[in-house]
Amino acid sequence: MDYDNDLFLSVSSHLKDRDSEAKMTHCTEVYPDLFVGTDMQSENKKELIIMGITDVISFDVHYLSSNFYRDSGINYHPVDISDEAEPTRNYIPLFLETADLIDRIIRKGGKAFLFCNAGYRKSPAVAIAYLMSKRRMPLTQASIQIAKIRRILPHDRLIKQLFALNRKLYGV
Repeated sequence: MDYDNDLFLSVSSHLKDRDSEAKMTHCTEVYPDLFVGTDMQSENKKELIIMGITDVISFDVHYLSSNFYRDSGINYHPVDISDEAEPTRNYIPLFLETADLIDRIIRKGGKAFLFCNAGYRKSPAVAIAYLMSKRRMPLTQASIQIAKIRRILPHDRLIKQLFALNRKLYGV
């Protein structure tokens, strides 16, 4: 994957901001109607309903049963991002498909909650991809938008995939 090393390091430093004051104990609204959180937060149906969450997108696909939200009115969408098991997988199509899903949810007046195990790796990476592809934010701007609100720490492989998406969308 070709990329400008200085730009990669700059973006990577925003994504790996460990000193962020962002809270990790709650679902965080990282952009209007787009929330990021942990698998534990995904279990609190009552809180999700109070927040107006209409759709849950899980990147921890084995954590919940597909029937977990059945009685709540919340739609459940499992998305398999196995970043550890498939280090060479191209996630750009998955990023774009999930961004399309998020966009449809929000355009219909819904609210999307994205979660992964710890809430700072996969789900923020997909939120960044959404901002890049649907809100026309280049990678640097999208990563700063999320990092100023929530602690995020995507794996280097996901960062490189976001960089490749940035090149595809913006030519840089």
